[in-house]
Amino acid sequence: MSEPHRLLIDFVEKYQKGHVLRLNLFNKTIFGYVDEKTLFNDLVKTFGVFEMKFDVRVLEEEVPDYLKYGTVITPTCDMRKFPSFESERVHQLIFNEKVKVLQVQTDYYLVKDLKSSYIGFVRAPQLRFDSKDHDDYTHLVTARFTSMSLENLDLILPFGTKLKIMNETDEFYFAETALGMGKLKKSDVSLISKFNMDFDELIKNYISTPYLWGGTSTLGTDCSGFIYRLYDALGVKIPRDTSQQFDELYPIGQDELTTGDLILFKGHVGMYIGENKMVHSSASLGGVYVSDIFDPKDIYEETLKRGIIGFRRVKNDV
Repeated sequence: MSEPHRLLIDFVEKYQKGHVLRLNLFNKTIFGYVDEKTLFNDLVKTFGVFEMKFDVRVLEEEVPDYLKYGTVITPTCDMRKFPSFESERVHQLIFNEKVKVLQVQTDYYLVKDLKSSYIGFVRAPQLRFDSKDHDDYTHLVTARFTSMSLENLDLILPFGTKLKIMNETDEFYFAETALGMGKLKKSDVSLISKFNMDFDELIKNYISTPYLWGGTSTLGTDCSGFIYRLYDALGVKIPRDTSQQFDELYPIGQDELTTGDLILFKGHVGMYIGENKMVHSSASLGGVYVSDIFDPKDIYEETLKRGIIGFRRVKNDV
């Protein structure tokens, strides 16, 4: 194998998580496609020592300006592996979250979640489009659910929804959204800059939430989506997937565990909450529940304990 071919394989492996790309090399020409201009620039720089030609499409440059970015306008928005409702749910967005459009198709668009960098297909009718990325949230839904009333529509918003509040009365906030001005109870919402709910209170919002593969909300969640959303509410960015959480977060020993640390298994993750207990979204249990991870009470908990592969801390001051 030639050095350029080996270098191209390494390049694809480096970027295949968090990007969409397909590249081949033939007769000193690299051809195929990448999702973003920054990736194409890095490709050119990487092969700068070789006399290469590039016949590479940049997907984002083919998207019209008015469709560059999308805002979720439904309580949840499933991201699919392929452009079909029958395809696997790989991730889930919630109301008001933003995506970058990479490819326009008929019903499903290929998008990148601007927060997690997850890429997949979402139904275009669940988005409102714009030419710019707006991220000027001021408040956070802290209740398990809240109802938001718009002119011709009522929406149930899950915990963790971020909003831009424009006005208020003694009882209500008024949020600017892509669907118009929405009205919701002040008691269900907190100013992001002053939000300091502890893990015990956060977890109460999720207890008994049904298990949902790919889910991230209080309407349904998988194990890593549950952890991801809890930390997102606290303004802490962590990887979306269990394998990434294991690889990228700070390793600690069992004797160092404190509330908020993660307990990792092969294909599963939970959060330590003290007193030998772990909260997790379990397919076997059917949802979000607490398990006695270090003092097992049944065969399931004993099996969990034997399957531990490591412990991780998100950040030292959390």
